[in-house]
Amino acid sequence: MKQKLMGILMGLALLALGLGQALGILLSPLPEEPVTEEEAPILLTGTVIRQEIPVYAPHPDFWVPVVESQRVTAGQTLMITAAARDALRQQSLWARVDELREMALPLRREMLHKALRQEDGEEFMALVLSEGESSIPPSAPTAMETVRAPEGGFFIPVTDGLEGVLTPENPRVSLPLAPTGETAVGRLITGEGWYFYAGTDLPLSPGDTVQAQLLSGVFQKAELTVSRREGEKVLFFCEKGAESLGNLRFLSVKILWEPEIWGGNFPE
Repeated sequence: MKQKLMGILMGLALLALGLGQALGILLSPLPEEPVTEEEAPILLTGTVIRQEIPVYAPHPDFWVPVVESQRVTAGQTLMITAAARDALRQQSLWARVDELREMALPLRREMLHKALRQEDGEEFMALVLSEGESSIPPSAPTAMETVRAPEGGFFIPVTDGLEGVLTPENPRVSLPLAPTGETAVGRLITGEGWYFYAGTDLPLSPGDTVQAQLLSGVFQKAELTVSRREGEKVLFFCEKGAESLGNLRFLSVKILWEPEIWGGNFPE
């Protein structure tokens, strides 16, 4: 009987030992697999260079964009002065007042109800209740009150002074820039392609193509082709997408493919 009891106790002890070892294995953290050089992300940060020109205003003033981040044609009005904007707005309000006075009473009430729900409703009602006459017929702003597109392209009312200064032939610039004496109010992007100038020690040569994930702006993928190499500085070119990066001057990308890993052909 005593020997049987000892056997049972020894069996329970072995079972407890086995359960403890199993529990320890389950609770212990899994060993992390080492990240190989091929798996490590390759991040580059550099400068965006576009085919673009600065858009100048005829004189210093507070300019208001008429169009913003859209394609325009040569001669199209891009910006007007704040004074011209306010004058056009007043003329538009007076035109609506004149239209209201010509309406029959039921239609007049309907228009007034709609006007009260609009942003300029209070101002419109003040003109309706006034005894003044409408102003002179609306006229277009003068040449000194407008900024027009010198040529067709994609207009963005943003400028950093580097439009036309940074070029593929001259991707570096010394700051501060010399004053031009002109008032720049935006940039006009005139080409679809764009350049990316960044430092990297990847063994890239002119003509090599890599796939990259853009980490700024539109966060899209792009194929970048090496245009030129200057030591550790590489000038990449992308055939399309300049408009989507129109607000950016600096960009970060993650390289998704490099020739050293997959060879000379783009991976399927």
